[in-house]
Parts: sequence; C-alpha cells; structure tokens
Amino acid sequence: MISPKIDLKNYVSDRIESGEINKNNVISILNKADINISNIKIDPLDIEIQEKDLEQIFSFKSNKQFIDRINETLKKRRKIVFQHQVEEGKKYLLSYNEESAGTQRYYQLGGFLDLIIRNESILPIDELESSLHPDLLKFFILVFLVNSKNSQIIATTHTRELLMERDILRNDAIWFTDKKTDGSTDLYSLADFDSSVVRNASSIYNAYKIGKLGAKPNLFDEDFELNW
Repeated sequence: MISPKIDLKNYVSDRIESGEINKNNVISILNKADINISNIKIDPLDIEIQEKDLEQIFSFKSNKQFIDRINETLKKRRKIVFQHQVEEGKKYLLSYNEESAGTQRYYQLGGFLDLIIRNESILPIDELESSLHPDLLKFFILVFLVNSKNSQIIATTHTRELLMERDILRNDAIWFTDKKTDGSTDLYSLADFDSSVVRNASSIYNAYKIGKLGAKPNLFDEDFELNW
C-alpha cells in the first residue's frame, strides 16, 4: 500500500534505474501537473559508516555485523536531483529534499501511475490527498481514468469535495467508513442508499455535510475545562 507515512522515493527511483518505471513518462506526468521538471538524476549516496563514526554518535563500541547492516541500508539510499527548466532556457537543480512536499508526493505517485497505466494491477493508496492541492488530486484521478485500461486504484481520502465530482466517480465507486460506538467500523457504498436519500440531481456533498450519509466524527462542544 502507498502510505504517506512511508518514504517511497527510493522504491520509485530504484525502478526508474532498472527501467521498470519509465523516467520520461514520469517527467511527462509531472509537467502535465504544472510541476516544471525537465530531467531527473538519480545517484547512489556515497556514504559509508566506520566504527569510529558510530562511537562518536552513540558513545558505544559496535560490532562489525551492526556496521555492515547500516552500510547495506545506506547503499540502497539514493540522491535524487530534479532539473527545472524556466524561461529563456535557463535551468536550475533542486534535490528531492529541497522540493515541496507536494512535488515529492507527486513524484512518488507519478512513478506508480506509470506502472499501473502500462501494467495490469491494483494499487492501494492510503490518504491519496496527502500534500496535494485539491485540483491536483482530481487531476491525478482523471489521468488514471483516461489512460488506464485494466488497472484499479483503491484509495482512502478525507477530501469530501470529491463527492461533488459526479461526472468522474460513480456511486458504487464511493465507499464510506463509519465508526460505531463499540469501536468497530461499518463499510458501505454510496450505491447502498435509495432515492429517498440520494437522487441523481441531488448534492452528495451537501447530503454528507448534514449527516445523511454517516461516516462523520461525533464532535462535541468546543469548550472544556483544563486541568491545571
């Protein structure tokens, strides 16, 4: 599952290096999303930890096996640099860590988008909207729907505005999770509601906001007494 809590840059970068993900396709995906990148350079990090380095950091002696494990992990790390092309042909370089969280996220998503467009697969994504502008979130969904023939995305999101996108999301593609009083969760589809709740011309977004569809947190009075 793609999760915002997991750093996926090395996963995508490794597959760009191996050719499993097409770098030019990723660059095109980024540019179509108004992220002006003309090239991506990926290099291994030239770092190796020595015993004396660990002693300075942790103030204890470490064995060779421990050092080898750290260096093996470091070998898998990548230095990623994006080349931006601006007006009059000027170019400048920014490392992955210097880019905005949105650019980083879309680089990761762009890599997976290339994979699932060119290969039949199912891609679970946790919190799809993480670090993305709402327009960019909708654009990502549209790019997938227009270009993918045999793949599927199963995504969680807190972006309720997607409920207004009736032209791209069918009722049976929208599911809700509702936490019950015993802590368990009900999962149900928008298609489960009859016409008395959801009509073709009605606003799903407004119906959700006023609580007709459930799946909303039970919030109480904002005021509370502090314990000092």
